[in-house]
Amino acid sequence: MSEVPMTEAIRKVMDFVQTDHILQRYPEFPKLKSLWHIFINKCGVDQAQLFGKNNNLRDTFRDKDNKKVIEAEEEFKQRKHDVIVACKDFLEKYKNNLFEPQITSIQKKVFKLEKEMALDNQVKGRTEKKQKKPKATAFDLFKKTKEGKYLNLPEEERERKLLRQFDKLDPGQRNIYETIAEKI
Repeated sequence: MSEVPMTEAIRKVMDFVQTDHILQRYPEFPKLKSLWHIFINKCGVDQAQLFGKNNNLRDTFRDKDNKKVIEAEEEFKQRKHDVIVACKDFLEKYKNNLFEPQITSIQKKVFKLEKEMALDNQVKGRTEKKQKKPKATAFDLFKKTKEGKYLNLPEEERERKLLRQFDKLDPGQRNIYETIAEKI
């Protein structure tokens, strides 16, 4: 085995010690369990059973209306918040013992989690389903072709006149509008 110069060995050790992987060795370093892990715990499934009889577990996890999934999501959001607070506390407590790359790594983790929390809150506010536009009818399409006509009349009267014109169309022309309306 070839000998490694002492300076090279020290540099390699220092490079390793400065990485964020060393942070995991601190017993107080906050760790976030995944949503899947929290869901499995809520279902009372241990790791040995996970791959055995619970083939429908993943399908249940995808069902966002399931009570256990909702509970797991709420707990996951709470844990995210707790990890953010714990990371800030950890950073404050060990600031003098950490290297700059480790501090940066923790700050990035906090920023990422805060951003995820903000996005979760935004998505939560927009859960209302969008109203579907009613399907365009043949008459609606006919009205669009006559946008410039009868503009001086009130809307109701204008629609009545256009409806009379639409009713007077020969079957061939009317069929064209109906075919286009079905395809849209």
